Amino acid sequence: MTDHLHDRLVAAVGDHYLIEAELGRGGMAAVFRALDLRLNRRVAIKLLPPELAFNPSVRSRFLREAQMAAQLTHPNIVPIYAVDDAESLVYFVMALVEGESLASRLRRDGALGIDEVREIIAAVADGLDYAHRQGVVHRDIKPDNILLDHKTGQPRVTDFGIARAAAEESRLTVTGMAVGTPAYMSPEQAIGERDLDGRSDIYSLGIVAYQMLAGETPFRAINTPAMLMKHVSEPPPPLRGRRADIPASLAAAIERALAKRPEDRWYSAGEMRDAVLERTMSRAYSPAAQAPPASLPHPPLPQQPAALPMLREAPRFPAPPLPPVFHAPPAGMSRRERKEYYREQRQEFKASVRLNRGDPAEDKITSKIAKFRRNLIGYPATALMLLAINATVQGPPWFIFPTIGLTFALVMQAGWLWGEGVSLKQVLADRCAASRPSRKWNR
Repeated sequence: MTDHLHDRLVAAVGDHYLIEAELGRGGMAAVFRALDLRLNRRVAIKLLPPELAFNPSVRSRFLREAQMAAQLTHPNIVPIYAVDDAESLVYFVMALVEGESLASRLRRDGALGIDEVREIIAAVADGLDYAHRQGVVHRDIKPDNILLDHKTGQPRVTDFGIARAAAEESRLTVTGMAVGTPAYMSPEQAIGERDLDGRSDIYSLGIVAYQMLAGETPFRAINTPAMLMKHVSEPPPPLRGRRADIPASLAAAIERALAKRPEDRWYSAGEMRDAVLERTMSRAYSPAAQAPPASLPHPPLPQQPAALPMLREAPRFPAPPLPPVFHAPPAGMSRRERKEYYREQRQEFKASVRLNRGDPAEDKITSKIAKFRRNLIGYPATALMLLAINATVQGPPWFIFPTIGLTFALVMQAGWLWGEGVSLKQVLADRCAASRPSRKWNR
């Protein structure tokens, strides 16, 4: 199989690249080391598995996602040089990072030092913050997708968009696994929500940080449905209970990233970066703040006056909405594909506006009611779909576990609304209140 795939790739790239060796293979892609003959530089070629590339919709989605990721230019993101579709293969060419993945490092060394964890998490968060501001969400942050340069030790994030590209036909596979990696999924990913924003990546990065400090992920389960239910309903064990030398501010920064509700996490990946470097968290604790490592590529923030209140009491001012930047669809798309292409970009822009504008309390309740209405229909439909899949594969009744998780999430949402004084009549009414804020930005 390896030789056959190698030969097909050699035929596809022609005389532009010299394929040298296979670097690795996973469920979502195979990676080859190659030499760019025109520019005389080493590159990595990531190849979508033929069984996925065979599906025209998945192939089209993969190309679109790779083209959007290719526009990201940041020192902590692996750049993409080219995207192509030839000989029934779909692949993209990216920079070759000489080193190893964070996953390999953790398997070899276990838990890492405090300063090194700060440096890696801050660098990855900085890259994610840049990507989120461009409207791109990774959706599969995990140690395998964080590469460490062996000369500088600089972390670089790779594989933007691959998980989403494989989700074209369905959010669930025949095993009931939501798209992504179960051990690092956010709760909203675990319950199958489609409209994810940057706070989903923040949760996944929190899981990675937890693993780097404790030597293992916070949740362990014997199967995928059980793992998804833990993400939805089970709080992670306290970090300092796993490792006593972790500073209180660092543990608090990571545990906030692991909040079940997106609105309880960090406002942005940039905020998480600053907290990990103790640029803001130091005022909430008695020890003096440490200076950020000089090796990081982040410029120091301007020093804040000593009279400012603590972080949790500081006022937050809503950031102005970012202007919409819609990319032209690739050539050769049908009218229907172009319409879908622009629709997805509009959804990404609306999500970024919601993330940056800072909703008031009334608008928060209104959005909670709208979300509860959607889930009131969506969760039973998802449970029925899981039941149908379970009956089709004729395995043990694993659908019970994610169904319990979905039910628990729905009950939590209803409890929150009840605690805010929202009646069932208001939830089910067409207009929950006459004073609902105008949403002109969403029209």
